[in-house]
Amino acid sequence: MKIKITLLTLLLFIGTVYSQNLLNTTSWTVGTGVVNGFGMYGTAQKNYRELGLNHVGSEVILWKSLPDDTTFADGGFYTSYLNIDRQYLINCVSFKK
Repeated sequence: MKIKITLLTLLLFIGTVYSQNLLNTTSWTVGTGVVNGFGMYGTAQKNYRELGLNHVGSEVILWKSLPDDTTFADGGFYTSYLNIDRQYLINCVSFKK
């Protein structure tokens, strides 16, 4: 019985935390160019945001980028550092298609 309770607790915990996002992407809009809180590598023509499916099948705004043959920056975004509570183990993942 103790093992069943432990497994149930673990499953509930995983279901709660797996979907948290450390980055605040609420300023993302469909389009090109920079958005509040994020800069971009490369040109606006090679960086764009569009609606698409995330890793669990929900429709979200995705940041897409293409290689830029005129600069060394191959697209993507950057943001400032985040304050992380060092009491916890953090796993940062970036999904790329």
